[in-house]
Amino acid sequence: MRFKTRIMAAFLAVFGVFLLATGFAMYGLNQAKHSFIQHVEHDMAFERAVVGMYAQGLQSGQALRNVTLDPANKTGHGNLAKALEEFDGYLQKAQSLAAGKPAQAELLQQVQKLANERRQLIGDIVKRAVEGDQAGAVELITSKETPLWRQNRTLLMDEMKRLQEALASAKQVTLSTIERSERFTLLLVLGSVVVAIVLLTRVLRTLSQQLGADPAPIRRRYAKWRKRWPLATSARPSRPPSQAV
Repeated sequence: MRFKTRIMAAFLAVFGVFLLATGFAMYGLNQAKHSFIQHVEHDMAFERAVVGMYAQGLQSGQALRNVTLDPANKTGHGNLAKALEEFDGYLQKAQSLAAGKPAQAELLQQVQKLANERRQLIGDIVKRAVEGDQAGAVELITSKETPLWRQNRTLLMDEMKRLQEALASAKQVTLSTIERSERFTLLLVLGSVVVAIVLLTRVLRTLSQQLGADPAPIRRRYAKWRKRWPLATSARPSRPPSQAV
């Protein structure tokens, strides 16, 4: 193999190892980015929707009790209507995020079923309160509305707990992917350094063999030869001596 070819082969080998390290690092970072985007765009958004339903369920329950105590207060009716409307909005958001996820879709069906039953009861309770049947309204709240809300609250709280555990797991997976990519990339870089050192040693050895000796002593002998045999001297030998003078 020609000397120039050997140098090019050594350079390409080192460059190939560095390219492999860079490619693996980019792959690992891309996987981590995809996991993080999934974490942000779906899991956190779904969690916010579930938390929103839970918060508006509590708010609607408090507003319903205020309406029962003071049916003539329009603010109470407005707060109740707003809480119910926002609950529906969060439910619709969660349902859109649950597309393609059977477990979450089934959970939301149960939540919606209980919410619809509770909504009908709320209508009956408000009607009784407005008509002056406060005792009947309170009885419905105690016997039917509150148990329905507790069932829904349990579903929502269990889902919030599951989501928090899933988010923590996703975070750990992302960090593990990044750390694994970093470790493997470091190993590849160290490997490329070792390869570069080995190839450089072999190139220098080949160069020394082709020149017949180490180039440094040859340069020194040549300098001494030039001093002893100036260029202007016609009797100087045609080649430097092989041994230092």
